Amino acid sequence: MKINRRDTVKYGVLTIAGCAMAGFGGQLKKYSADNFTGIRPPGAVEENSFQHLCIKCGQCVQVCPYHAVSLKDITAGIDIGTPAIYPELRGCYLCDLLPCVLACPSGALNHEISDAHDVKMAEITVSNKENCFGLTNITVSEENVLKIAAHGVKSPVEKELVEKLKLTIGQQCKICSDFCPYPEKEQAVKFIETDNGYYPEIQQKCAGCGVCIELCPAGNVFSYKKI
Repeated sequence: MKINRRDTVKYGVLTIAGCAMAGFGGQLKKYSADNFTGIRPPGAVEENSFQHLCIKCGQCVQVCPYHAVSLKDITAGIDIGTPAIYPELRGCYLCDLLPCVLACPSGALNHEISDAHDVKMAEITVSNKENCFGLTNITVSEENVLKIAAHGVKSPVEKELVEKLKLTIGQQCKICSDFCPYPEKEQAVKFIETDNGYYPEIQQKCAGCGVCIELCPAGNVFSYKKI
């Protein structure tokens, strides 16, 4: 078989490009695994399966009334285009019938998960209880509420959320419990009474939705880990 000079150059370039892409792909995978932030939407299957099943269609983003779901950008490596929720910006409010799950066409979000009781998105922990307003005896301020409102008030449910938060202004803070979307709130978060006040404790049934992280006026009482 005769190969001319042009073919030699062409095949050489393709070979080099292929090797480079293969190496870059390996780096993307490692970068993604080591730098994953946020949590997956409710009903997400195990991460390796999720990576294979998610077609990056964005349907879960479109149907979320709280605008909690967003698609990861290019800095996420191979996770680019996959959905994530960042609790510090907007938690998941475990909407009735979980529309994001219903909208998923690929099975990356398990359609057998249809109720808040079946959801487990992250492991939430109380990492800085000493900062809790319940222990520092600080009441909720208008500034606290406005800071949360800055996360977005585009939809009717977001506007309703902010109006309810306004009712807490000047009150002793129990927002993490009062606004927890889990049906039986006391099974997700409850308060521990002390001589100095009270602080929240995460319970076994917590769905890991991250609403307590978003709404906490102290801002750094809770932390989360993707599961």
